[in-house]
Formats: sequence, C-alpha cells, structure tokens
Amino acid sequence: MSTEQDEQLEDEIDAEQARALVASGKARTIDIRGPEVAGAGHVPGATVVVDDDYEAAAETALEGMDQPLLVFGDDDDRSREAAEKLRESGTPASSVKGGVGAWESAGGQIQPGTDEEYEGPKLKQPGN
Repeated sequence: MSTEQDEQLEDEIDAEQARALVASGKARTIDIRGPEVAGAGHVPGATVVVDDDYEAAAETALEGMDQPLLVFGDDDDRSREAAEKLRESGTPASSVKGGVGAWESAGGQIQPGTDEEYEGPKLKQPGN
C-alpha cells in the first residue's frame, strides 16, 4: 500500500495526532489490551485484538480499506511492538503514545463495554 497518508505516518504518534486522523476518517484503530480490559472502555470503533492476533484484527478493522491503523494499548512498548509487526506484514500502522489514557486525556471519547454489551448510541469512526 502506498498512499500519501502512509508517507506521513510515523512509527509512534501522540493522542492529538491520533484524534485528528480518526476524526478526518484517515485512520482506523485497534485496541491490543484484550477483551477484558477493553470491555471497561475503549476508543469508539476500535477493533479489539484477541489472543495477540494483530493481523486478524487489522483485517477486521480495515475491511478492505487502504488506511493506516492506530494501535492503542496501556503499555507503549507492547503497542510499538504490535505496530511494528503490522508494518512488517505490510499494514501501515502507528503506535499511539500513552494509549487509551492519553486519548481520553486529550478529549477523546471512550465507549464503555464491549460492542455487544454497549446499549448507548453507536459511536463509530468516520466512514462507517
């Protein structure tokens, strides 16, 4: 995949950059914290990684779209590693510094519960 977006995507970005990319519909998100932790609250529209299967989560999150992935976690080292694995497999990806906590501190919404449990308004990323 070679788009203008790919050339601008750094290996790691801050939460403000992540919010701008998501709000503009230029990126999708995955949450590597696992279903138990992400169930307490996650970035709206994020695909939750199960059993460290980053590639399956990437496929689900992107749904055939040519966009970079933003990787959210609680441990910056682990999210950097996940983003690197995705890049090695050909998926443009960037780790979000500070993860979900930084996203929330920067004013980003948090969707409570798993998608199956959530009964509020559907908070999806632009483009869905």
